[in-house]
Amino acid sequence: MAQGVYLAPHLTTDLRAYSEAYRPLGEILLQSTVVRFDGSDVMPTQVGLSAFPQGVVDYLIGADLEAVLAELDSAFGE
Repeated sequence: MAQGVYLAPHLTTDLRAYSEAYRPLGEILLQSTVVRFDGSDVMPTQVGLSAFPQGVVDYLIGADLEAVLAELDSAFGE
């Protein structure tokens, strides 16, 4: 958590463990009554933080879906 790339929805999470930048996000998370995560939250780091968001952008600006999916598949193998 101190590295700034992790949020914990557990009610006993110590907010002091968060980096300064992520502490406000942790506060919001702990005060929320409903928390939802998307698929990128369980993806390997190189996919969830890089290949997946880039693939979404590529697709939205007109890239071929099969090419985007092939890139994502290859990112899982890295």
